[in-house]
Amino acid sequence: MARTGKTKFEIAVIDKVKEMRISKGLSQYDISMILGTSSSFIGQVEIQSHPSKYNLNHLNKLAYEFGCTPKDFLPVKPIRETDWTKNKQQISNQNFQSELYSIIFLELFLALYSLSKGRFSICCKAS
Repeated sequence: MARTGKTKFEIAVIDKVKEMRISKGLSQYDISMILGTSSSFIGQVEIQSHPSKYNLNHLNKLAYEFGCTPKDFLPVKPIRETDWTKNKQQISNQNFQSELYSIIFLELFLALYSLSKGRFSICCKAS
């Protein structure tokens, strides 16, 4: 399923750009002219449920025009996203499954070796 919204971090960056835009008396159209985009793009960026967002080049150009640094658009502290825990659990499950397959393979190999009473060998013929 594709994500259609924005992360909390992306929203924080967009909100900071919007706050600075308004404090400088600039419209969405003004920002679009600075970035070379359409004003509808800026409107989409400022709608939380829309996937459009600023990229690093946008932030760099805005920082240049606003007389600040790109980091001025970033939150001071990291923002924890709600899906991080789920992703960590998925990775943990994948690691567990991979380890389980390795153990099963090893046990199967040892069982076959034991059944062959040590005569079990793996050999390859050169072509």
